[in-house]
Amino acid sequence: MADDRTVDGYIAALGAPRDEIARRLRTAVRFAAPDAKESVKYGQVVYEADGPFVALKAFPKWVTLTFWRGATMAAEPELAPL
Repeated sequence: MADDRTVDGYIAALGAPRDEIARRLRTAVRFAAPDAKESVKYGQVVYEADGPFVALKAFPKWVTLTFWRGATMAAEPELAPL
């Protein structure tokens, strides 16, 4: 049984197809923020750099990617919505 207290365990415990979706999202976040701390908190994967900025959470039929500090992101031209 996977240890869902670790990020690897959390993702492994999801089962297909959510595990593959979570792996791809994790790869994207780690590519964008390689120095961010990654942990499981509040029942989800949390990425932190000067505070939390992204969470990856699995539900029974989908996986979400949630952004903290959206107002800060909106001030960055490369992150502006289309």
